[in-house]
Amino acid sequence: MRINSLDLNLLIVLDALLTHENVTRVAEQLNVTQPTISNALSRLRLHFKDELLVLVGRRMVPTPLASRLRDPVSELLRQAQRVALTRSSFDPAEAETDIVIAASDYVVDALVLDVQRELLHRAPRINTQIVSLSAAVRQQFAEGKLDLMFHPPEFVNANDHFETVFEDKFVPVIWERNDAVGATLPLDAFQSMPYAAIEFGESSHISQSDLYFSRAGITRNIRLRLPNYINLAAAVIGTPLVASLPWLLARHWVGKGLRVVKPDFTFPALPEVMCWPAHLNDDPGNQWLRGLVKDKAQRLQALIDAAFSHP
Repeated sequence: MRINSLDLNLLIVLDALLTHENVTRVAEQLNVTQPTISNALSRLRLHFKDELLVLVGRRMVPTPLASRLRDPVSELLRQAQRVALTRSSFDPAEAETDIVIAASDYVVDALVLDVQRELLHRAPRINTQIVSLSAAVRQQFAEGKLDLMFHPPEFVNANDHFETVFEDKFVPVIWERNDAVGATLPLDAFQSMPYAAIEFGESSHISQSDLYFSRAGITRNIRLRLPNYINLAAAVIGTPLVASLPWLLARHWVGKGLRVVKPDFTFPALPEVMCWPAHLNDDPGNQWLRGLVKDKAQRLQALIDAAFSHP
């Protein structure tokens, strides 16, 4: 590389000459021949229009200009070495940045808020924005404008970087005072009861449970459609409605207006996938954040597995 016609590699030779003041020692240090060092010195003299080092007896003595160059050249090479050794690093306690996470209200409640609590303690200078899933948000993710996005695997694109972080299970919920249903919910009762369904956003995506029921040929008497799980849970209270909620969310409503009943037919699972942009795949900060998410998600998975370990 050249700056103002100076080959910067020559500065390595100049620094060594100013340190040792001996061509032979410099040649040995740099593992080159003495003529190579002499040629480099000639080029340096030509550029600076100065002798730089003058032979006095057996010793090469720097000129006044060379003496002035000694410290700047040495510092420049040290800086260059530091740049060459620089690697990406991340200290959560010192990091100052903004992150954007996209997730459904259910995943925010079950996982993301717990991650955010940890961030406040371990990375107090990181600012977090949590946004709801939508077509516009998915486009922002495709453009690399988000840090993480959570959704079911059906929405993963071919080029996405992703990992399944946990798998919840849907459960049927009813109002806790609905005496028409016992501890077990038969299929025919489920199909005849008024049903509250989910339709997400402007594109009206249905929930994974309703997608499963449709594919399995299980009909529902849909009487109410709502845009998120939190509204869905609240809407069932005080009504004869039945709804399908992820267990991680439903457990918080037990004793607060809802009752979970056991179906005598198969209810679907709900895997959740964490996606991140390709350009952040090797970023230490994003890797640390993903590790934090996975740690929290593993604890959730242990709760889910324990809850469904007995028939």
